[in-house]
Amino acid sequence: MIRRILINVLSLALVLMPGISSVIEASNSTSQEASTNMFSCLEIVSKSSNTAVTTITFPMGDPCSIVSNPYNDVDGAEDPQFLAASLSEPVVRFYNPTESQMWFSLEISDWTNGVVTSERFKVAIESERNITAVDRVLSTDGKAATVSQASLLAGGAYKCMYFEITLCDQADVMGTSTITVMGELY
Repeated sequence: MIRRILINVLSLALVLMPGISSVIEASNSTSQEASTNMFSCLEIVSKSSNTAVTTITFPMGDPCSIVSNPYNDVDGAEDPQFLAASLSEPVVRFYNPTESQMWFSLEISDWTNGVVTSERFKVAIESERNITAVDRVLSTDGKAATVSQASLLAGGAYKCMYFEITLCDQADVMGTSTITVMGELY
């Protein structure tokens, strides 16, 4: 579980140099207080169980091709994402373990070595089995990006996630990226 922590630091530094005298006077003081909304993390789980997924792998593809059949480290390469008019299957599901509704946001880091030129995603409810296109833009250039409030997820519920990438125009290139899912109570 990833937690997002906001830390505010206020510091005052006084450096005394030998031979230089310094005087600081302060006759007024006040206290400060601030707070933020509570952040909670959604869980990234496999297609059919609540087993945590740590890696999504896109299989090798030709330069400039679209790769739409990634798989996760729990379900394996033999059970990749599948797009079809009646039997589509996601690569992973997002699970909200809380009792409250949450907005979730997606953040992606740069793809290393420029291997990916764009990435798209699709959010669907579990009963939606007719996913044929992954068309919501996550990154238009393979660089870091954020999609705030990508979808609302009820407490104790799941959303199916589909991902698709377009590869660069060079052969024999490999790369990685990190996707972070953050939840904010609604």
